[in-house]
Amino acid sequence: MSLEILRAVPDDPALAELAARRPPLLFVHGAFCGAWIWQEHFLPYFAERGWEAAAVSLRGHGGSGRRDDLDQYGLRHFLDDVGEAMTRLKRPAVLIGHSMGGMVVQKAMDAAPPGAPAAAGVVLMASLSPWGLWPTGAFMATARPDLLREIAMIQLIGPEAATPQGMQAAMLSDHVAPEDAVRWFALMQPESRLATAQLTWLVPPLPTLLPESRPPLFVLGAENDVFVPPLVVEATARYYQAESVEIMPDTAHAMMLEPHWRQAAERLEGWLARFDAPAVSRRRSRAA
Repeated sequence: MSLEILRAVPDDPALAELAARRPPLLFVHGAFCGAWIWQEHFLPYFAERGWEAAAVSLRGHGGSGRRDDLDQYGLRHFLDDVGEAMTRLKRPAVLIGHSMGGMVVQKAMDAAPPGAPAAAGVVLMASLSPWGLWPTGAFMATARPDLLREIAMIQLIGPEAATPQGMQAAMLSDHVAPEDAVRWFALMQPESRLATAQLTWLVPPLPTLLPESRPPLFVLGAENDVFVPPLVVEATARYYQAESVEIMPDTAHAMMLEPHWRQAAERLEGWLARFDAPAVSRRRSRAA
């Protein structure tokens, strides 16, 4: 199976030398999309600032192979794909997962995929919680039942069941230009029914590592996210005793595509500065 991994590396020799001393960044996309969602802004942004940045398309997504078999793939398969991408990077990476990709990264955080190095750090961006989809479903059922119905139809029929207005309301803010939203929605695809079922009935795992033994963890949410609202983001941070949690103001779920994407990248970059220190502090402050 071919696994699509998009990469961006610094062009400047001095920045390339800096990137070689830092852990690479591995971005993991969420449902209905692929690695392309990171290529728009985040991959070039971090490469220009001295980071090796890579994004993997999970099997059946984006440019990775065997989309016809998508419904047969579950979280275990996606975890294997992240492990393969980590191995190809040849040194411990910072794992950055968005939405469903955040759940895959959570699984990699407590137990590295077979043959892959342990993560150097973990970032959860608008990530599904350890309880899977049911907190999201409960919130949307009361706050936006219309969007919940539309997402259900997309899962049953495919992206052709989506309306541009509904998808923008679910994923993006009103600040996004309609022509950009249409372009991105054209790249979206169905999601694995097996993975969706697993996420729906997920039992939260007991973390296998104590907080001080896990890689450093940063949790980032979006104020106007109707899919993973701030209360769910903060519950995830408390569950894992994350050292830092922030909520991006005036931003929706797909924060890497939002007009405020740069502010989200800067929040992440500020947290990543820890890897430029002589030794990464393991001291943690509990999330509020």
